[in-house]
Amino acid sequence: MKIFLKFRDGLAQAGADIAFVINTIYYILVDKRTPWYVKVLCFFSLSYAFSPLDIIPDFIPVLGYLDDLFIIPAMFYLARKLTPAEVYVEAVSKASNSKIRNKKLFELVGTLLTLIFWVGFAGLLFFVFLRLLKGHRKL
Repeated sequence: MKIFLKFRDGLAQAGADIAFVINTIYYILVDKRTPWYVKVLCFFSLSYAFSPLDIIPDFIPVLGYLDDLFIIPAMFYLARKLTPAEVYVEAVSKASNSKIRNKKLFELVGTLLTLIFWVGFAGLLFFVFLRLLKGHRKL
């Protein structure tokens, strides 16, 4: 029974760590001193974190959450390395002190980020498809 409790506590800590990472990425994203390429990376990180579509679907036991446990922190690490030091320190400070006050608003923002990401991705695929179709007609 102690093993189960340790495992549960470990998963709870991992969830809290991911929430901290997501908050930090958000604060890096909204800071005006953040370079544009870091903002793009942060946007994709947040979109992936909120997206119901994952590389490995979440309904697969254990494996479904591994992509969240590795991809989001990997994107965070890359964003951390590219972010100016003073922006990163302030983002971590704000993320440490922040709490989700309005869960509905948090879910709405996550839904909007996901929608923007996937509509943009679908538009990109459609554009590529049209370009390929146009190129195919020339042959």
